[in-house]
Amino acid sequence: MKLTIHRGTREIGGNCIELQSRGRRIFFDLGIPLVGPGGGRSSFGGGNSPSGRELLDTGILPRISGVYQWDTLDESVEGIVISHAHLDHYGFACHLHQGIRRYMGEGTRRLIEITGLFSGESLNAENHATFSAGRPFHAGPFEITPFLMDHSAFDSYAFVIKDGEKRVIYSADFRNHGRKPGALEMFLHRAPRGADVLILEGTLVAGEDHKQKSEHEVEKEIRDTLEGAAHIVFIVQSSQNIDRIVSFYKAARSSGRVLVVDLYTAYILSRLKDLAGIPYPSSAFRNIRVFYPSSLCRRLDRIGRRDIMEMFRRFRINPEKLSENPSKYAMMMRSSMVSDIECIDALEGAKVIYSLWKGYLEEESMKPVLEFIAGHRMQLVEIHTSGHADIRALQRVVRELKPRKIIPVHTFQPERFHELFDNVLSVSDGEEVTI
Repeated sequence: MKLTIHRGTREIGGNCIELQSRGRRIFFDLGIPLVGPGGGRSSFGGGNSPSGRELLDTGILPRISGVYQWDTLDESVEGIVISHAHLDHYGFACHLHQGIRRYMGEGTRRLIEITGLFSGESLNAENHATFSAGRPFHAGPFEITPFLMDHSAFDSYAFVIKDGEKRVIYSADFRNHGRKPGALEMFLHRAPRGADVLILEGTLVAGEDHKQKSEHEVEKEIRDTLEGAAHIVFIVQSSQNIDRIVSFYKAARSSGRVLVVDLYTAYILSRLKDLAGIPYPSSAFRNIRVFYPSSLCRRLDRIGRRDIMEMFRRFRINPEKLSENPSKYAMMMRSSMVSDIECIDALEGAKVIYSLWKGYLEEESMKPVLEFIAGHRMQLVEIHTSGHADIRALQRVVRELKPRKIIPVHTFQPERFHELFDNVLSVSDGEEVTI
């Protein structure tokens, strides 16, 4: 078996991994890099993005033969396996040839579909097959077993790949301090010992060696903040971080508040509700209401999807209703909603819980939110925990699985792995390794 990490050996995001065996090829992830060529946050999304060929010419898109839309398809390619629905793991898959099959979990498929619907960008995921946790599937000579993992993305997986002679484990992104700690336990119980290679994520290896705050601790901090607030409390977080939404829902319920989600978030929850026991706008979850942002409603009307607006009419809440008793609510918001929520009374001195990576606060997209906060003399409260494994969790995985070699991925400091582990194999982007 041969391994090539086309991108991701020295950066967080942009993962793309290729395995070859018996003349057949399979890929794992093809993500958008988080950092652009100039060192700042990348912006390879939206209508002004460079074309696929331009991305290839500038070295942003990995130079891989026979896989892109403009290529003649290499018939040896068995497909691409997408680990989860974060753009830094699947965002460039839109440039792949339609003849290449996309393998993914059902939750991942739905989230990719929803992202395409609301962003207006085609993600070319029609040629797909879904897999289930713990059930091996075959693609040519490769037997691939997906393992559900705890991560800030819903429906995230690690993989064990065998070709009859060699065994490779790809951890993808994971943690052990979220709402599914049992997922890592199951993975460690069932994954093979002594694999030839463990491709291990290292997002947090550059930081301090300390235990990450658990999602339950995050929930408690949120609850304490809600209970201590005299006004409406706004929430800035990812609509696709389902674990965090559950934390806010539980904290709101226990503090006697109603959780207000926007229409986009409501649709995500509704589409995923049959895959996990998550709260969603319904009579079964009485303390959830849905806010209809004007810009989003205009887009849905423009693309002929008013049916999405009709789905939650019974649970709709407007600024007038929110103004009647603001202290009763905890409300999700984003930059595009600022003009809508300016209509709510009693905004002065309210709290805003920021529940994302701190670095996003420096991005241009956050400017309307920060100006809104400053303009109403609001208090910004940061309550967050990482979606990635801390150093202790990484060491435990290595200690229990005992791989022959460890290859770092999804990290800005792969050299730190040599300080943490004895059997590290350092590789560069595009370097082919024989396993």
